[in-house]
Amino acid sequence: GTVFFWLYALFLSLRTWRCKNVHYDLAFILDTSSSVGKDNFEKIRKWVADLVDSFDVSPDKTRVAVVLYSDRPTIEFNLSRHKTLEDVKRAARNIRFLGGNTMTGDAISYTTRNIFTERNGARPQAKGVQKVAILLTDGRSQDYVLEPSQEAAKAGIRMFAVGIGEALKEELEEIAAAPKNAHVFHVTDFNAIDKIRGRLRRRLCESKSVCLPKCSCTCNSYFQKQTNEQQSVFSKYADLQMLMFCIVLYLYVFINDHI
Repeated sequence: GTVFFWLYALFLSLRTWRCKNVHYDLAFILDTSSSVGKDNFEKIRKWVADLVDSFDVSPDKTRVAVVLYSDRPTIEFNLSRHKTLEDVKRAARNIRFLGGNTMTGDAISYTTRNIFTERNGARPQAKGVQKVAILLTDGRSQDYVLEPSQEAAKAGIRMFAVGIGEALKEELEEIAAAPKNAHVFHVTDFNAIDKIRGRLRRRLCESKSVCLPKCSCTCNSYFQKQTNEQQSVFSKYADLQMLMFCIVLYLYVFINDHI
């Protein structure tokens, strides 16, 4: 019973930890063109609210903004507007649906020039807070995205590109930061966007994380040691503690990939 109690406690602590050790100026750039539709946009609202739940939102930790775009981009709320996680989640659940065309390149340029500025709540470069943008679109852009994306990269913005349905892989790769396989995500339809939330969250959480990579190495070294020395994993109490921790760590990574 004691073993299962500690496994459960460790699991809960890792779930609570989530992205709490990384602090961002984080912007969502959301396609609200007519092809998305009101019903599907409701799924996007929920997806954004669920994803920000991973972060410790406050003025001195992670700040969150949302940019909407169709024919033209507009700020739904900037980085300084909402001070708490609950405020951001409430605002995310009430994001407006606009309708119209899909001017993705214009939205990227607008975000670079208008969101990641001190005037709109971004922190000075000297603070060392990473700028991250997550762009979500369901189709081909009606303008060029390469130059605006390069401009964003030069401004120090790390871009993730999330494509749904007919979104073009080549275009998503032009938008996203390198390495492309870590920053490009694609799903077949809006019902599937929750499937990538866990993987995207892991990319965000691990980007500046010390714990997970280091702990994973520790666990791998531990199991290698057990194999080399041909000793029981239960031979020492310390071994049992390490085994429990590694089980929970791998369980956490597995669940994050499938939530």
